[in-house]
Amino acid sequence: MNRKGAVLVEVLAAMVIVAIAGVGTLGALALLWDSESLVFDRELEVQRAANLITEISSLNGEELALRLGFRREGDFAAWIDRPEPSLYRIGVASANQPEAEILVTLLYRPDPPTSGRGR
Repeated sequence: MNRKGAVLVEVLAAMVIVAIAGVGTLGALALLWDSESLVFDRELEVQRAANLITEISSLNGEELALRLGFRREGDFAAWIDRPEPSLYRIGVASANQPEAEILVTLLYRPDPPTSGRGR
């Protein structure tokens, strides 16, 4: 094989290697873009769930007691439990996946004082 033919084969091999590396790089960039999009969507979902928990947290003990159990709140599923007399557990999940909670918090709401009458 003459020298010019060998150089041509080496150039073609180098071009194939560069092309394969380029396709791999483009694939990695596509995965990165998809991951970034998923993270952004998840961040928005968590922020919206936090807003719902903030809204629920503004309720007093009597209002929380009236809302015990499961309820749909727009795109979310919310649970309010009362594990102790003055303690409320609030869990928020996506309505599409209610078994996977996004955020959970505990609230302390003391029982209202009883009046001194009738003693």
